[in-house]
This record gives sequence, structure tokens and C-alpha cells, in this order.
Amino acid sequence: MEKASDIFSNFPSSRTENKNKKQQLSSPLQISINDSSVLNLDSNSRVLMLSIYQFKPAWSIQAYLRFSNIPYRVINLNFPIKEPTGKLPQLHDGHFIVPGLHAIDHIKKVHKNIDSFLPESHVSDVEAYCAFALSKISEVLEFLNCAENNAVASLVTKVIPFPLNVVFQKVEKFNVSAKLWIHGIENRSLNEVIDVAESCFITLENKLQNGQPFFFGDIPSSVDAVVFGLLAEAMNHTHLITLLTKFEKLSFLFTTVCEKFFPSDDVLWTPILRIVYQRADFVNSKNQFNQLHRSCLTFASNYAVDLFDNRMNVTALQSSLEEYSSAVQSEQNKRAAAIPSEKEETLSNENRRWYAIVGVSLLSFLLYRNELFAR
Repeated sequence: MEKASDIFSNFPSSRTENKNKKQQLSSPLQISINDSSVLNLDSNSRVLMLSIYQFKPAWSIQAYLRFSNIPYRVINLNFPIKEPTGKLPQLHDGHFIVPGLHAIDHIKKVHKNIDSFLPESHVSDVEAYCAFALSKISEVLEFLNCAENNAVASLVTKVIPFPLNVVFQKVEKFNVSAKLWIHGIENRSLNEVIDVAESCFITLENKLQNGQPFFFGDIPSSVDAVVFGLLAEAMNHTHLITLLTKFEKLSFLFTTVCEKFFPSDDVLWTPILRIVYQRADFVNSKNQFNQLHRSCLTFASNYAVDLFDNRMNVTALQSSLEEYSSAVQSEQNKRAAAIPSEKEETLSNENRRWYAIVGVSLLSFLLYRNELFAR
């Protein structure tokens, strides 16, 4: 097992090296009976793909779906709230719309429960560990996200369009402060909040067994998905990165999930899973919050075609997979050629927006001055 200090100190460079790696295009793919059995089908044998709408990468939900070998889609949004559940992430499965906090429980009940291998005596442990990690670490992350001079907070103002970014930051800070006040950590200093995180990490570290990558042995559970997602988000904060170097077992869990479940071109995936996970990695790589230092999971994934953009019949899906490799290559060539024009178009759009703002301001000023003269 690598030392935690080595894992987290080398993590940024190892992810940066992945930018220079090119995924190998596979040969034309065929769906087998085993492949199609993992799909969620409606009464007309159309594919109902689970969809995750996210503002920041929903690593916990995605990790659980990959533990379960369930295909899914990822859609990035530039605003953190979406009807009808409110705050993102949000899970759509074709029948239900579930808020991110309850997404894993919903998948366990409706789709696949990866905790079924555990004895009944450990079921209560799973619920307790998940609740403990979500309550304690989430509070610390919310406190740090609202702190001044924070990379996440500054990025939020850039991603959300003006003037909603200003309004949202103020409302979010008020809501988080009210929530932290209920739990008694609103007025704590930064060092006191870090101490809360350290005590939580110590508890989770003690629950992990030596030499075992996951909480319950060699097979991942929902606890591992929840903790992995929280660790990925914690890596956005310098104070927590420094703190995590002390915990070798948690570091080992994090790197094990990254290496085993997030290379979307892994030969262990079935063809369908490989395709949809490549697409998910590509969308994750375009998420602004995935570009932060030390948290660049799936940083530089190549373009991948979204075969599940609409409800698709399994037979149609099978025929489309035969042309998958050529389609990916063609799309990559088009996007490579279009990069300069996209940048120029972005610049021209920004210029037009500023021209409009200046024009409206001048017009308002002139109208106001004319009113003064008229009086």
C-alpha cells in the first residue's frame, strides 16, 4: 500500500499526465445478451437511461452506478438549482426524479442493491457510516465553500451567469450559515472546523481494515461510494488535502476506486458500459469544477458519442454500435477542426454582450438627463 503522503502529493501530476494519453478506439462493437440485460427498458423495449443532472460532479452517485455496472448519462448545468427537487445533483431514471441526497438509496431500492452481499448485522453499519460521513464532512465542506478567498466560491461566480451569480452567492451563504448555526459550527474558526474534519476522518480510517481497499473487504459497498465522493470534493480544499495525507487507508480507498472504476476504456467493461462511461467521462471533463487542482478525475477524456440522447430501441442500438468507432473518429476530427472557430464565436458573443450593456447604460443616462432638463 502506498503512503498517503505519496498518493496525494503525486495525484495532480499523475492526472496531468493523463492529458497526453489517447484512448484507443475499439473495433466495431456488438451487443450480447449479457450487455442488453444491464439496460433499463420500458414496456416497448426502449432504453431508459439513468441521467444525472449536475452542477458540480456527482462523484458519489457515479461511483455507485459503476460499482453496480449500471449505464448512465451525465448532463452538466450552469446553475445549481433545477425543478422539481431544487438543489443539484438530480437523478432521472425514466420513472422518478430524485434529489441527489436520496439518489443512492433510490438506486438501491429500485435498480440494484450492491449491499446485498453483506450479512444483516452489517446493514445497520452501512446506514450509520453513510449518515455519519454525510452529516459531518458535508458540514465542513459547506463551511469551506462559503469561506472568503475560496477557489470553489470564486468559480461559482464565474460559472453562473450575471446577475444570478451575485444573488445566488448571497442566498447560498445565508442558507449555509443558518444550517451551520443549527449544528453549532457557524462561528467556529477555520482550525476548529478542520479539527471536526480530522475527527471524522479518524473514525472512518479506524473502520477500514488493513490491506482491504473497501470498508467491507474486497467488494465495494454504498459506504465506499459516499466516502469516495466526499473525498473527491474535499480535494478542492488545501487544508483538507494536507489533512488527508495522514490517513493511508482512506487514501488507498480513493486511489483504488479511481484506478478500478473510472478508466472508461477498461477491458473489463462490457461494450455498452464502455461506451456510456466514456461519454460520462467526457462530460465530467467539461465540468468547470472538475478542473480544480488535485480533483481532476477524468480530466482530459476524448470526445465520445452520446448514443442514448433519445429513447432508443435495443435493435436500433445494436445496429448503431457497429458504426461506433468510425463515428467517434469522425466527431473527434470535426471538433478538432472547429476549436478555433468556437473560440472566436465565444469572444464575439462576449463582445456583443458588453456592447449591449454599455449601450443600455448610456441610453438610461441620456433619458435620465433629458428628464432633468425637462423639469
